[in-house]
Amino acid sequence: MKNTSAEAIHQWSRRIPVDDAGLWAARLSRAPVPPHVITEKAGGKTALASVCATDRRCLLPLVQLFGGSIRKLEPREWLGSQNRDFVLHVGRQLAVASEGARVREDCPVLRIPAGMAFGTGEHATTAMCLRQLAEVLVRLRKRPGTQSPGQTRVIDAGTGSGILALAAAMLGARVEAFDFDPLCLEVCRANGKRNPTVPRVKWARADVLRYRPKAPADVLVANLFAGLLERALPRMKTWLKPGGILILSGILREQQDGVLRSLARAGVDSPRILRKGKWICLVASRNPKA
Repeated sequence: MKNTSAEAIHQWSRRIPVDDAGLWAARLSRAPVPPHVITEKAGGKTALASVCATDRRCLLPLVQLFGGSIRKLEPREWLGSQNRDFVLHVGRQLAVASEGARVREDCPVLRIPAGMAFGTGEHATTAMCLRQLAEVLVRLRKRPGTQSPGQTRVIDAGTGSGILALAAAMLGARVEAFDFDPLCLEVCRANGKRNPTVPRVKWARADVLRYRPKAPADVLVANLFAGLLERALPRMKTWLKPGGILILSGILREQQDGVLRSLARAGVDSPRILRKGKWICLVASRNPKA
């Protein structure tokens, strides 16, 4: 969203339980309103869900649907939220950074707006997926007799802002990414244009329970809600080559056992479990015999 000093910015917001942040992200992404932001504070029990717009009227449906309130933002509040710089280093392979942030010169940089709706890579689940994706792609390139980097295929299921897909393409993979939400895909394409040196990603609108990839992938990354992952895992497994790598997140610690049971039923080998705060990330491989 662009703004000049002559334009008023209005914000709808409401406090939500921090454990329900994923649920609210899904609700707001499906509402007919501008992009949303959910802000969590470390150690806090609540988060702030908010949507900003120049036209106050387009925020009224949120009050009707979800309660909360609308207020006019002071210019310094708006500019402060949009100008916040961030840098996330993913090993030595790349960095994800806001457009104005300074990054060391020898590091490839993926530029993402700080004020964007669907995540900048700072959230624990996205950060864990990014790091595991980079490690897996480097490891695949080092296998004896491995294919060239450009032949490594990656699928990003529920791509959101496109960060994981763009990072995989930057690391040399051939990437197809999909999301059910058309607004997400608009954000993805815009982020692709902001990073013209990143190889092209094939974006598609699709339901994770119905998606059919062009070809089996070497790596599948899915940062989705645990319930959806459990339903989709039997189908996701078929998207991978035998021995292919699966990277899953969007899973709260208390949801871990349910997802692990679903992985076992789908014929996926025992995963490696990573934890960051209340979130976990699972990295596993498809059993060649399953």
